[in-house]
Amino acid sequence: MARIPLSKLPRGASVVVEEQGRNVAVFHTDQGVYAVDNACPHEGYPLVQGAVADCTLTCVWHNYKFDLRDGACIMGEEAVDAFPARIEGDEVVVDVHPPDPQVVVRKAWASLAEGLLEEQLGRVARDAARLLQAGVPAAELAVHAALHDARRARWGTSHALPVAADVLRYLPEHPGVDATLPLMQALELSARSNVRRPARERPEPEPPSTQDVGAELRRRVEAEDAPGAEALFRGALAAGARPDQVQAWLITLCADHFLDFGHALIYVVKAFDLLRRAPWSDADLLLGTLVFGITNGTREDLLPGWAGWRKRLAAVDLDELDRPALTPVEWDRDGWLAKVTHGKPASAFAATVDALRAGVPAMDVVDGLALGACERMLRLELSHDTSLDNQNGWLDVCHILTFVNAVRHALERSPGPGTLRLVFQAVRFVNHSRLLDGPAPRIRARPATVDEVVAAIVAGDVDAALDTAAGCEDVPGLWSALRALPLQDAAVRPIFTAHLIKTAWAATEEAEAADGDPRPLLATVRFFAAPKDERRLARRVHEALGFVVEGAIPTTLT
Repeated sequence: MARIPLSKLPRGASVVVEEQGRNVAVFHTDQGVYAVDNACPHEGYPLVQGAVADCTLTCVWHNYKFDLRDGACIMGEEAVDAFPARIEGDEVVVDVHPPDPQVVVRKAWASLAEGLLEEQLGRVARDAARLLQAGVPAAELAVHAALHDARRARWGTSHALPVAADVLRYLPEHPGVDATLPLMQALELSARSNVRRPARERPEPEPPSTQDVGAELRRRVEAEDAPGAEALFRGALAAGARPDQVQAWLITLCADHFLDFGHALIYVVKAFDLLRRAPWSDADLLLGTLVFGITNGTREDLLPGWAGWRKRLAAVDLDELDRPALTPVEWDRDGWLAKVTHGKPASAFAATVDALRAGVPAMDVVDGLALGACERMLRLELSHDTSLDNQNGWLDVCHILTFVNAVRHALERSPGPGTLRLVFQAVRFVNHSRLLDGPAPRIRARPATVDEVVAAIVAGDVDAALDTAAGCEDVPGLWSALRALPLQDAAVRPIFTAHLIKTAWAATEEAEAADGDPRPLLATVRFFAAPKDERRLARRVHEALGFVVEGAIPTTLT
């Protein structure tokens, strides 16, 4: 309890007192005496220097305004802590008490929710730091970012989900409040995707009326009955569906079609990664929204360009192919990879069928497809990304690798003939994107440190970045540096940061599976170092004028 002689605090005056380890600003106004934390919750500037009118305190640094009676923020962002104050005789008495940890956490969660909804990123970062400082697990905040997005996403899950899962991987190197930096990558995406968007109205759970819930779910998804699919899914969860059952259902839904450029499968894999760190009760919102999004998704395999692929797949007996040999199979992987990476679509498809029919394990095929995806990243014609005349660029090509990586996880978690459809989707993805290739880069390895490689990446010197990466002996250190770069604003737009993060972690896994093959590392370095058109506003205007004025359809090379 602080006591201040009235002689030192006449009407219209203000002072700062230190009590219980806190600096408290005390104001004597015409309405009475009031006390608030002296640090403005925005950036910490001293509120005692603020202007007071009636019961409104204005922080002169950024014009934030607070109600002295309760600390509520009238204009700005967070509220400020207020303390009971009164006049007793010739003294002002202020009841300064240490913050109640439960109150601190409750207020920070409420403020975080409002900050996310208003896209007040500074406030979100401060509240995240307050929650971490109060002992809230970092994983809980990552899950919160995904749930905020799931609650409000209009048509289904966004990139906030996979990034929320991936930032968990940074936590061992970012303990305590340092976790704020990786967590903000997911929180920012969740905020920017849902500014002031109300919660989506969700259908009530529908108790399953059939034993084969997976088959009925597929039927509703195929009919694009999004509310019905989500209602059935929620009902199945409420009836006790197991996580392994649910994951198999969702992987099957993704295998039925090449959905939304492969995003659906990536989201399914990442959702279950995230749910390993969250209560299963969160699956209702997180996965229910994912089912809603899958049902609304674009079935790209139904486009005319996929006609040959559809015909070839229809002629294949997937049950027959899902029988790997009992003993190791001699396999010309390099010859197969050349057909998949550079051959005609029919040749790539047939070579994959032959390999699987001969007993090559599907996971070995995925290992090769990951290298093919890296070839696409190493060969992308860089001018495509900055050209106004086509829609293709880095976000198309790096996505091949993250999709193949998701196929790997799908095969590990739900093997079977149906999941092999995903392998053939990946074959088509890798093969068809050869249309974006330019010449293979000429790499001249030269000894270099990790810092030299990073410097070349930051400078945007693609050739130097590849040459130094190829000659860098500290490969683990280089991978660590690459994964850290997205957290240092290596990209401007959050969607590009999301793809840097996803690619870095997917490529790390594929490098481990590649057993020393340098392509995952070099592909990642090239992606990070290459120029990228992040804003794309000029391209959008170009396409809009072409369509409105000339009736032209935007060009895509794939």
